[in-house]
Amino acid sequence: MALLNTINNVIQNVLADGLLTFTSNEVKIGCKISHFAGSNAIELNGAGIYLVSVNADVVPTGAGLISMQLLRNGDPVDGALATVTGVAGETANLSFTTLVKVLQSCPCIVENDATLQVQLTAPATVSNVSATVVRVG
Repeated sequence: MALLNTINNVIQNVLADGLLTFTSNEVKIGCKISHFAGSNAIELNGAGIYLVSVNADVVPTGAGLISMQLLRNGDPVDGALATVTGVAGETANLSFTTLVKVLQSCPCIVENDATLQVQLTAPATVSNVSATVVRVG
């Protein structure tokens, strides 16, 4: 079994296209998922299917669309996106849940690890950030 729940209850000021930071690992079991407190990266170490759930309270600095997107090795993960039409100074909750598959190593697949990060598309103040990752297969 491998699972991680990492959070950040400290207010973060995030720039457009900035990454969310997770300051505390509340639960960590196993070695297939790793995260260092204070980092913005969650590592999936080895083949498997991982359930990823992210939640955050976001206060946009301006009006307009704001999205929270999961990145895998720097690229957006299809379907792991939450968008809201934000109002400057008003809190919106953004969340998503998705599955991420890491393939088994073989001659045609050199890398069987993945780095996950969470990105905002517009500047905002962010609080109550939580990410939960569970290896389900």
